[in-house]
Amino acid sequence: MYCNKCGKKLIDGTKFCTNCGTKLKNGHEDQFNYSYNYNSSDDDYKKAYIGNNYDKIKDGKFSIPAFIFGGYYFLYRKLWLYAFILIITNFVITFFIKEYSSVIIIVLYILVGIKFNSFYLQKVDQNIEKIKQQNIDKTSNELLNECRKKGGVSPAAVIIVFLIIFTIGFIIGLTTTVNEIFQNIKDIPFEEKYKNNSNDTYIEELTYQIPEGFIKTNYNTKDYKSYTYNTGSDFCSIRMEYNEFTNLYKTKEEYLKSHIYTNQNDEVSNITEETINNTVWGLIKVTTSNSKEYNYATIYNNKIYNIEYKVYSNDNELCSKKYLELINSLSFTKNNNSV
Repeated sequence: MYCNKCGKKLIDGTKFCTNCGTKLKNGHEDQFNYSYNYNSSDDDYKKAYIGNNYDKIKDGKFSIPAFIFGGYYFLYRKLWLYAFILIITNFVITFFIKEYSSVIIIVLYILVGIKFNSFYLQKVDQNIEKIKQQNIDKTSNELLNECRKKGGVSPAAVIIVFLIIFTIGFIIGLTTTVNEIFQNIKDIPFEEKYKNNSNDTYIEELTYQIPEGFIKTNYNTKDYKSYTYNTGSDFCSIRMEYNEFTNLYKTKEEYLKSHIYTNQNDEVSNITEETINNTVWGLIKVTTSNSKEYNYATIYNNKIYNIEYKVYSNDNELCSKKYLELINSLSFTKNNNSV
C-alpha cells in the first residue's frame, strides 16, 4: 500500500504514514486511487529516467564509459555532486601525489567502472521515488514525462565543465612554464646567460672576436657595431666603426684628435702607436673620475677604422682582461701595414 498524500510505500494495514505522518483513512479506496495513478511499472519509470541505455546499465557488470571518462560520465548522467568529487579527487592525485599517480588513478577508475551501474540504479530508484512523492496528483504519463525531464543525460554540462577545467589548467600550465623560464634564466651564471649573441666577426675588412659576455646593442649597422657587458659590478662597452673620409684625415693621429671629446678635468694621454697583428694602430687614452676610455684608429685600404673600448670603473679587472682579449683579436683580412 502507499500513502495517499506523499506516495511513500507502506506495509499493508498501516494506520499512519511513516514518512509524512498522515492518517490513512478509507485505506482500500485511497490505495486504489493512488495505485491507479501509478499503473506504470517500475521498469517503465526507470526506462524513462535513464533513456536508451537502460538495458545495458541494468544488466551490465562493468561500465566502460565510467571507466574511460570518470567524473565527466557522472556529469553526463546528472550525478552532479559525485561528478565533482571524482574530478577533484583526480586533480588532487595528479598534482599532489605525483609518485604512482597514474597507477592510483587507473585503480580508482577500475573501481568506478565496476560500481557505477549498481550505484546509478540505486540513485535512479531514489529519484523516482521523490518524483512520485512530489507529484501524487499526476497521471502515469505525466510521471513518465517528469522522469524523462529529471533524468536523461546532459552533454552541455560535460562541455562547460571540460572547458572550465581546460582553461584553468592552461592558465596554471602557462604560469608555471613562464615562472620556470624566468627561474632558469635567473639560475644561469652571468657568463653563460650573456654569451655573445652575435655572429659578427668582422666589420668591412677588419676581423675581431667579441669577448664572452658582451651582448650586441640595438643600434648596429654595416659600418657601426656596439656591444655592452654589465654584471652590475662590472660594466664596459665596445664601439667600432669605419668610414671612407680619408680625404679629411691624412693620418690616424688627425682622426683621433678630432674624435676625442673630453672635459677640463679629464686626463688625456699623448697619441702612441701600438702594433697589433702586424697592423699599426694609433692609441689615445682618456681617464675620468669614473671611467677609462681606449681609442684606437688606423687607416687601411683608404678606410678609417676606429675602436673605442670604455671601462666604467678604473679598478675593473674583469673588463680590463676582456679589453686585452678584444685588442689581441684584431686583424685585417690582408695583413698590410697601415698608414
